[in-house]
Amino acid sequence: MPVRGASFFPIADGGIVYLDRVRRLYGLNAPAALVWRDLTESAAPAETVARLAEAYSLDAATAHEWRDLAVRSFAESILRDAAEAADAPDAPHVADPRPFDAGVVYRLLGQPVHVDAPAAVLDGIDTLLGDRMIPARAPASADALWVRVTPEGGHLRVESGGDPPTVETRETVVPDVERRIVQDIVPRVPHFLAFHGALLAQGDRSVLLSAPSGSGKTTLALALARAGWSLLTDEMALLDRDLGWRGLPFRPCVKSDNYGLIAAAFPELGDAMEHVRFGRKVKFLPLPLDTRRLTLRTVVFPQYRPGPATELMPISPADGLQRLLAQCIYVPPGFGEEDVTRLISWHDGTNYYALGFGDSQSASKLINGADFSSLR
Repeated sequence: MPVRGASFFPIADGGIVYLDRVRRLYGLNAPAALVWRDLTESAAPAETVARLAEAYSLDAATAHEWRDLAVRSFAESILRDAAEAADAPDAPHVADPRPFDAGVVYRLLGQPVHVDAPAAVLDGIDTLLGDRMIPARAPASADALWVRVTPEGGHLRVESGGDPPTVETRETVVPDVERRIVQDIVPRVPHFLAFHGALLAQGDRSVLLSAPSGSGKTTLALALARAGWSLLTDEMALLDRDLGWRGLPFRPCVKSDNYGLIAAAFPELGDAMEHVRFGRKVKFLPLPLDTRRLTLRTVVFPQYRPGPATELMPISPADGLQRLLAQCIYVPPGFGEEDVTRLISWHDGTNYYALGFGDSQSASKLINGADFSSLR
């Protein structure tokens, strides 16, 4: 089952597949890596079943099930993505057709962002970006990142250089501006890979909490911030080519069902403006963010689960990398085989943990007091 443009890289107890047609990385555990290599070498199914049975002391029926499971997994991920890949290049940036003589300029990750909007909308955008403002407005350049918001009937029309215009309401306009900035700014910032996660530091310790939305990641990150950790991001962490980590410095996004919990520790949330983001009411917490580059060797995968038990457990490097790559949300153009080798060099010195928790304060105390080196 060879796939055009797919490269395989072995790691301890697994492997990585890089699909350059969609610039996507996939982590494989050891049995899946064995099956992938056999498929790319056109091995007969019976040969793969025999290898699995020998390597993992399985009976033939179980080895056959393992092979079928791996093949189905490839079909639902790598093969599907390859088949659906669009050959069209990324949408080009469109220069602002009108002079930028109003609004404000913010600076994110070294990039200027020009925002022209009514005063009430700028107030809302300040809840997301206020501490990123450039004191003296720089002149706009033709290829600058720009966002323009103009009244249209009873709504607001949002335009930018990298996405078609949309019509928003007062409640949804700021999250739409946020989305446009993310989509336009991340490709402009020199970096290696971008991951969905919260990045925090305390002294010489640092941790990435990587998990999909709804896992309790932001609530846990803010509990750690309350306990003295500095927060770099609750949304997106960037791995640079020098293998340093930094955060996308948007203020933490708190969902409405967590207002009471977060406001108890951060009363300023009560006065924050409310928005509608992906259909849910949210507020951006006005919390100062750390903009350092970090050396990161600890990745925790949090999962909220109702109940009193809080448990932090080490997981295998292959499992950890597989989970982390599932949260990789951007691979820049030009990413190649030597970059996978660089990623593996970072991975080889990294420890991964799974955290199940029903209470963010207990989970924060557990992480705060953990000696991660002794948990391996």
